Amino acid sequence: MPPPEELYNYFFSSGFIKPKKKTSKPKPTPQQMEHYYSVLNLRPGAKAAAIKKSFRQLALRFHPDKNHDSSEATTKFQEITEAQHETWGNVIGAGGLREGRHDANQAYEIICRTLKNRISNENEKI
Repeated sequence: MPPPEELYNYFFSSGFIKPKKKTSKPKPTPQQMEHYYSVLNLRPGAKAAAIKKSFRQLALRFHPDKNHDSSEATTKFQEITEAQHETWGNVIGAGGLREGRHDANQAYEIICRTLKNRISNENEKI
């Protein structure tokens, strides 16, 4: 079995080598989460579908392509995007697997975890 570095490079070998993830930023505080929900015009604890719907509506209204000369709209769009990212991560959870969708890093982590479990199980049998 190849070492994890080679596996990582093989997994992302579709024309480019994806850089490794940098250290994650700290979790938002409850006050920040309340702010993010208020930016999206939602109450705290809203479901994923409500977050998605609210983000799409607000993103269409404040998108920089629709508001060419408005720096306020650009700032608001960036704030909405950040709020959507944080609230979505809070709803979906750290694993991000409840919706049945995986990004490449999550898929890579799942593959590595599965391979490590198989190797350790094989070593225990010996």
